[in-house]
Order: sequence, then structure tokens, then C-alpha cells
Amino acid sequence: MSGALSARLRSATPDRRLLADRAVDDLREHVFSVLQGLGCRFPSDFHGDPAIRTFMAGNLFLLQTVKWPLAKGRRKRRPSFNGLGPRTQDTLVTHTTATHLGPELALLAPRAVLAMGTAAWRACGRFIQTRTDLGQIHVSAARSRRYEMTVEGQPIPLDVTSLAVDQNMRRPVGAAVIREDIAEFLRRHRDSQPGPVEPGQARADDQ
Repeated sequence: MSGALSARLRSATPDRRLLADRAVDDLREHVFSVLQGLGCRFPSDFHGDPAIRTFMAGNLFLLQTVKWPLAKGRRKRRPSFNGLGPRTQDTLVTHTTATHLGPELALLAPRAVLAMGTAAWRACGRFIQTRTDLGQIHVSAARSRRYEMTVEGQPIPLDVTSLAVDQNMRRPVGAAVIREDIAEFLRRHRDSQPGPVEPGQARADDQ
């Protein structure tokens, strides 16, 4: 799974269908947890519909970058974009930018995007018209820079960070970097925070 947080804020990671999968959606859980640590008020159950409504009420969105299911390898580890060969990665990125991500970004018209993980970074990089070497820049190097995408003629600021999944969040240094990047992204691009929503309730502006 890979994605991007966008701010109207609007972002690029999972769709609502995937958000319903409690077993694998550690990405959403970690993103919500980071936002809560930054002062955003969420219901205690990150997997419930009220938490998703709270997230969306703050004009935050997660778009899944790669919508193809990834098969497990021989070692039966969790499948990942980084575990694929260069040719397969390029095929996935080419497909998603043309078929999914481009149209989704055009529809959402985000104020800014935070690309989380290699797949999101590679895909969003395709919309940076002034650079052709971005596929060679690792996420760890890209995160300290500021970029600008162009989607259907409209400029969209782009930040980069690692994917907020268990593998990265279990490492204290990696988790701290992701929290720092999300905090900086919100500080520069947001004008409001998700408000409190109690379990079983929805804000009027979410209807």
C-alpha cells in the first residue's frame, strides 16, 4: 500500500473501500495517530466511520497511489512497491498516473500533496515538468526539498515523506521523521484542523 496525504487540504494514499479493512490498514491508523498527536481530536476508534468523517471534515484526503493488488513473494512478507523490480515499478507508476492519480488530483484540486512512500513519490514526480531525474532520488533525500506539480495546468505544492506503516513507525528515528514531515506539511498548507466528532455522530457539514 502506498499513498499521498493531500490538503484542501487534499493528499495521495488508500480509498474508502480499503479504509474499511481493519486487518491491513495500519497506514490510516498511524496517520490518524500522528494527527491526534498534533492536536487533532479523533474518536478513540481509528477504524470507525466517525474517525473517517473527522479526517474528511478537516479537508484531508488519502488517495491510494497503486490500485493494483500486489502478490506476496516467496518469503511471504507483506507485499510492497519497493520489493518489485524496476520495470514493474515503472509500469505501475505509468499506469496509475495516467488512469487514476492524474484524474483524481484534477478532481480534488488539492491545495497541496504529501507523497508518502516511494510509489507516491515516483508517481507524483511524473507531474513535475521541470525535472526528469526524480525517479533516481530516494525518499530520504527528497523529503528535505520542496517541489511543485502541474496537473491540468494548475500548480500543486508537493512534499515528500516515508510511508507511515508499521515497518517505518516501529523505528523511533523513522517515526520521528514522518511525524516531523506531516507536522511541517500541515503547518505550511492548512488553515484548520479536524474537529471533534463523537462515535455515532457526524458533523452537519459532512452530510
